Amino acid sequence: MDNSGRALTLSVVEQGNNVELELIADSQTNQQVDYKLKLTGSSTARHSGSTNVSAGERHVLSRLKTSFGETWCATVDVTEADGEQYTLTAGTCAQG
Repeated sequence: MDNSGRALTLSVVEQGNNVELELIADSQTNQQVDYKLKLTGSSTARHSGSTNVSAGERHVLSRLKTSFGETWCATVDVTEADGEQYTLTAGTCAQG
């Protein structure tokens, strides 16, 4: 899947039985973006927000970390200003 042009991306660092996610804004246009992030491992963490992102200004919107046993899953539901909706996934839920 081609994610170039999307306002938000996920960065994942997995180390041992821990995973850290960063939700990164890197939009090509100034726009309002709404998001709902959910990270499930040994526990579940959620973060949602609505923010204005500036064109060409890369920055971290959210950082979540959890430990996990055998699996972990992250989903981010995104709605961009133009109405485009998509879901970013990582971990076991991203495997087909």
